[in-house]
Amino acid sequence: MNLQTVQSFYKSLNKKVIESGIVDTGISYVNGQSVMEVAKQHEFGNGKVPMRSFLALPILLHEDELRAHIKKAVNYAVKINDADIVHDAVGLEMMYLQQNAFPTEGYGYWQKLSMKSLKAKGAGKTLALTDTGALKGAISYVNSSGASSKG
Repeated sequence: MNLQTVQSFYKSLNKKVIESGIVDTGISYVNGQSVMEVAKQHEFGNGKVPMRSFLALPILLHEDELRAHIKKAVNYAVKINDADIVHDAVGLEMMYLQQNAFPTEGYGYWQKLSMKSLKAKGAGKTLALTDTGALKGAISYVNSSGASSKG
């Protein structure tokens, strides 16, 4: 691969944006709230609902891991001369980190459920934000070329 090809490859990497987050699924909870509304309440907290970040926190906590993943993806993409593979690899890794926040209770950072919440959930259900799977299932990524994946 010559210098001009490498420069062109890196320019194509810089032209695209990867976004990972919640997609409006159109699904509503029993109380009528949309998945988007519930996601916002938990991501930022609202005074009544404690902050249980599952979008930003996993990325911040695993920034070094994500950077290593990006480096591997770039090295592979250079070998096969396909910049799009980098965006897909990064998008999928971001989704994985965000979805893994649920079974790990925010990688150990989320506030534990209150006794009232635990009783309401029923026996054996101790994890926050996992009753319906709607939030976890609404996590997706999209890159500026239109490629996407949904949880």
